[in-house]
Amino acid sequence: DGVTEYVDKEMKSGVRYAYKARAYNTGYSDSAVKSTSAEFDGIYLQSDAGTIHLTSAEDKYMQHTETMEQEMALIKYSGRELPVAEYGEHRTRQAQKKAFVSHKDKKRFEEICHSEKVFYRDGDGNAFECAVSSVQYTRYMNAGYHVSFVVAEVEKEGVVLNV
Repeated sequence: DGVTEYVDKEMKSGVRYAYKARAYNTGYSDSAVKSTSAEFDGIYLQSDAGTIHLTSAEDKYMQHTETMEQEMALIKYSGRELPVAEYGEHRTRQAQKKAFVSHKDKKRFEEICHSEKVFYRDGDGNAFECAVSSVQYTRYMNAGYHVSFVVAEVEKEGVVLNV
């Protein structure tokens, strides 16, 4: 193929990774193992529309609210004082994030948010494919916008099979 470069777009902040190259001809040969890590702050959103680095608008701590839900029903039975929990197979993870977007980055941010496949990474080591919803802008002086948005973790393969 002539591939001379590899870019790992799913690296997590603070995690050490090891890589090696394998060349094939009639057999194969491996390169020496090289290791690296990345430390970054803020949030990275990336899709086919590009990558954007979001930072806090006011201080070094980015505000966010995270919600995790497990499919579950509480069933009450005669003869029992407390209900019994019955668990399903579905769970959800959503986070509301707040950041700053400059005037020049607003269009790219919107294009990424409207993409079908968006990858989320942050400085806390979270990395997952997501859907972006509920984007809200508040104009911040003449510099740009405070933006509040929701990311929902989704399966990497979004295919639904009807059996």
